[in-house]
Amino acid sequence: MLHQYNLTPSLAQNNNGVGTVWSHSNISHYLGGTDHTDPDAYFAKYGYDMNQFFGLVQQYYGEMNKNVASLNNLSVSGNNLHISGWHTATESTIKPYSYIFIMDADTNREIQRVKVDRTRRDDVHNAYADVPNSINSGFSVDVPLTNSIIGHRIRIISRYTDDFRGNGNSVDYGFHKAIKVDKPIESAASLDSVAYVNGNLSVRGWFADNQSVGKPYRYLVALDATNNHELGRYQMATVPRPDVGTIYNGIANTGQSGFVANMSVNSGMLGRNVRFIARYSDTPNGNGSFVDHWFENITKIKDGTNQASLDVKIIYTYMDGMRQTMQLANPIVISWS
Repeated sequence: MLHQYNLTPSLAQNNNGVGTVWSHSNISHYLGGTDHTDPDAYFAKYGYDMNQFFGLVQQYYGEMNKNVASLNNLSVSGNNLHISGWHTATESTIKPYSYIFIMDADTNREIQRVKVDRTRRDDVHNAYADVPNSINSGFSVDVPLTNSIIGHRIRIISRYTDDFRGNGNSVDYGFHKAIKVDKPIESAASLDSVAYVNGNLSVRGWFADNQSVGKPYRYLVALDATNNHELGRYQMATVPRPDVGTIYNGIANTGQSGFVANMSVNSGMLGRNVRFIARYSDTPNGNGSFVDHWFENITKIKDGTNQASLDVKIIYTYMDGMRQTMQLANPIVISWS
């Protein structure tokens, strides 16, 4: 039974009521609900006790096929579910195929199975040198998040099997740890300030997006807010934003997501309501393959005035495309001379 439920032998009465092997007497003493004291008196009649019984359990447990494992990491990283740990079993020598199963923790339904190549784990081999294949017992996989995983409580099963499809005769280890997988944020942005001084416009903010990988060219596009006609396109200088990286560490390149764009206001902008698009592109002119963020701010450009706008909203997008807006709770103080 200990093997079946992946439990290591430990005697409750020697661990202050914590363990996997209990007598009826232990139940009465530590948990209550009964007053039985067996088998202590019966054992004593023959010069025997629970410690001797537990020694016998340990002996036979050690002679049985071993099946031990540890789940080192089960977490969401970006748009992937990261699963790592180790699993070694005596029977693995005749079961050459390895799988990781993602299970619904509430329904015990299989969500997904992933074939894995085991990795070297010297630490496991040092602890379980008597178990064949313990040296190659590790696993580490990144599974793309899907709608069947997002929003569910999941748990993991590691399997050795003689069937290349993951079925057949197998030895499993089911990990008890379960996590709730929430929707990951894949895009977020904020327009921090728009300043218009002496005919020049300075726009600052930040934009991070998982699709920005492989798109090194950054542009700020100015649009006529009434008809979305492009009024100008300006290269953005990259500004480090470690604060964004701390909050949105699941999105690519957040630490370098800040930008500043300085532009001369042309005649086509004067008197117009202007909105901005932040863009990552894979071509120098800002076209090609690109990913955009349309800021909600509207800036009225008036000739001969000194204007400013400070957006206090952060807009972020979940993996399924749903957009959310967050109002900043704390004030931002800006000083200048």
